[in-house]
Amino acid sequence: MEDVGEDFETSNQQSNDGTSDAVGDQLAAFGNIGANFGFVGEEYYNPNEETQSGPTVVPEHAIQINNNERQKPIIISGSGWSTLKVPPPIFKVDKEAYVPKIVSIGPFHYNEPSLRAMQIEKRRFLDRLVQNQTGQLIHEESLKNAMRELEEKTKKFYADDFQTIEPDEFVQMMLLDGCFIVELLCFYEKNREGEPLFKTRWMQTNISRDLILLENQLPMFVLQKIFELTPNLMGETTLNTLALRFFEPLRPGKEKFEEGMLNKHANSEYIHLLALFHSSLISGDKTYPQQPTKSEKEKKHLRLPGKGWVHNAKTLSYASIKFQGKSSCILDIQLTGKTLKISTMVIDDSTSPVLRNLIAYEQNNCDVTPYFCCLALFLDSIVDTVEDVKILCNAEIIKHAMGRDEEVANLFNRLTKELVFDINEEYCYMTKEIENINRHC
Repeated sequence: MEDVGEDFETSNQQSNDGTSDAVGDQLAAFGNIGANFGFVGEEYYNPNEETQSGPTVVPEHAIQINNNERQKPIIISGSGWSTLKVPPPIFKVDKEAYVPKIVSIGPFHYNEPSLRAMQIEKRRFLDRLVQNQTGQLIHEESLKNAMRELEEKTKKFYADDFQTIEPDEFVQMMLLDGCFIVELLCFYEKNREGEPLFKTRWMQTNISRDLILLENQLPMFVLQKIFELTPNLMGETTLNTLALRFFEPLRPGKEKFEEGMLNKHANSEYIHLLALFHSSLISGDKTYPQQPTKSEKEKKHLRLPGKGWVHNAKTLSYASIKFQGKSSCILDIQLTGKTLKISTMVIDDSTSPVLRNLIAYEQNNCDVTPYFCCLALFLDSIVDTVEDVKILCNAEIIKHAMGRDEEVANLFNRLTKELVFDINEEYCYMTKEIENINRHC
């Protein structure tokens, strides 16, 4: 494979405002996304071939990168499916929700043609980071050596050995991607007006959206190592705090983080940025049930056969249930008398990818309580038609700029496709509240 890092470094020609001309080319490529990166493993499994009885060993030379077909799952030496890959059935429901539009992070979308322009910007961010802006020079080689020490641990994080990426190239990818994220978060906090990338509204929104995609993650230990090697960069502010402030526009209610919430997550450990973002959204005044034990799951695991968990908004209105929006944790629903209070949700173009990647993260990890899977089921049940959307909009539970109410209804109705649900008191946090609601109908 060509040394993309060197090519980008030598071609780093910038325009007068400090931003590479190549970034402007992203506008032309916007929406022309292809999940086309392929990896070679010891075993290859195609879930679309029903006649296939199991993994088939394929010679390394026989696998080619295909720009038009999503990469099939790779099973590496019995390690199984990577928890960072969106399962194919879920991916097919809304492919664009899971692939980056502007910037690739990590190996799964590395070197995709539509994302190459940002490699030049990563180089610019790395150069600025090593200068450190405090007068203390950080040598790039010391950062690269730190990444090299974490190379094997990082590959295990992805459950893949990445035979198609040379070791030095993999380390360079870790360095560029990690330094880009750290410098991006720091610059956003202290001097965002001076960064050309933040001069356009669409760029910041789409970069933040790309950084919370399940398949677009770097291990948090890589980011923390880079952050630790850049002393005095942000004083006492932690990397977690910087990330949460950067992700504020992606919060479903668009509300700002309270300082106490930021402090709660400031020094906690997470496996990646999506896990941090997920945890920040489930935190609130209310205590939610935790994941059941293995024996409980075996006894009570249920697969939801379809809709009907709770009646739709129109039916509930006929039963004299009133709706009221409230500003709180997005997961909160509360029935007080005959008033159903639901957290306000602002629907825009980022809503679908945010919710879908939170859900995919839960679906891929049995140890993660499926809060957003339950929320998706609730939204899919309570919204059947445009009439339901109008009722929730009038109650200020839904605010949207989607153009048509039909788009909101379709978004909610498609969230639950191909998902597995566990509906029981221990596993779904809103089961008791749903039972209370259904008593009125």
